[in-house]
Amino acid sequence: MSSIVLLVKTLSEDGFGLLPSSLLDEATQGISNVLAGGLDTDKWQFSDRLVAQVNAIVNEYDRHLQETRLQAIAAAYANADRKLVRDAKKSAAAPERFVKAVSTNRSPKS
Repeated sequence: MSSIVLLVKTLSEDGFGLLPSSLLDEATQGISNVLAGGLDTDKWQFSDRLVAQVNAIVNEYDRHLQETRLQAIAAAYANADRKLVRDAKKSAAAPERFVKAVSTNRSPKS
């Protein structure tokens, strides 16, 4: 899910998005908080607000796949993947299993 949010955010920054950057930033922070809390406590709790934001982002993602040119989507995917891996590696709090999971697009559970 964080990959979709990051992709939509990247496409929006490139001028293809319809969602406000504040919604994307808040959802990004919310997902980060859920991931951090889930990894610490093994409880994955999404607020109703975050679910609504993610729903809007997934709809925007679907719109991008239908309307945005393939070259822009491919470039955004490449940039989003690099950023996701770089940010996970930079985070001192990120457990090695999470960094490895992000790098290979797998679940963080061992």
